[in-house]
Amino acid sequence: MMTTKKFLEKFKGLYKAKGISNKLLLKEKFHNLRMSNDTKVFDHLSNINEIIFELEAIGFKVEEEDIVLRLMWSLLFSYDLIKPILMYDKETLSYDEIANMIVSEKGGLIVNKAWQETQL
Repeated sequence: MMTTKKFLEKFKGLYKAKGISNKLLLKEKFHNLRMSNDTKVFDHLSNINEIIFELEAIGFKVEEEDIVLRLMWSLLFSYDLIKPILMYDKETLSYDEIANMIVSEKGGLIVNKAWQETQL
């Protein structure tokens, strides 16, 4: 978790570094983001939000659908079974809705139940 002081230092540095190399590095960081086994879902979502904030701070708009897809693709294998459930019967995907469902107790129960069913 990032402290307020570190956050402010990083934020100030972003405005100084609006060059193409910084933009490319942040886009690469966003597209290569993967959740590790020891990362909590909340921390993973915080990482995604931090990268999006950094990109938008230098003037790059990240589309909602791209954020949702990056979230879905970056989750651990154990979440593969709920991805269709999260997207079922939706015309648009909302990052906040998907993130809240994953973090919520309901999302956790879906993951656990789906995972247990594959172990039978």
